[in-house]
Amino acid sequence: MNPTTELLHEMRGRVPMYVGSNSIAKLAAFLRGYQYALERQGLGQEDKFLSDFQEMVQDRYGVKISKAWEDIVQFQSSDDDESMAMFWRLYDEFCFKQANATSCH
Repeated sequence: MNPTTELLHEMRGRVPMYVGSNSIAKLAAFLRGYQYALERQGLGQEDKFLSDFQEMVQDRYGVKISKAWEDIVQFQSSDDDESMAMFWRLYDEFCFKQANATSCH
C-alpha cells in the first residue's frame, strides 16, 4: 500500500473526523495537502495515487478537459453524501484495476 491508500483505508467511514464534514471538496484538499507534506518530507515520490485516480475518473466519465476529479464526481452527484459514496465506489474500482500493480486494501 502507498501512503495515500493507507490513509484512505483509515479514513473510510469516518471522513468527517479528518476533514470536518462529509465533503468531497474537503477530502480532495486534505489529500492534496497530505501528498504535499509527504513530498516535502521526501516520502511521497512514488505515491502517484492522486494523478492515477484523476486519470481514471476522467476516463470513466469521458472528460477531456482539465477538471479536478472531485469536480467531476460532484457534477455526477446530487449532494455531498452521494458524492462521497461515489468517491468510495470509484476508489474501489481504482483499487481493483490497480490490484496487479499495487494494493489499495
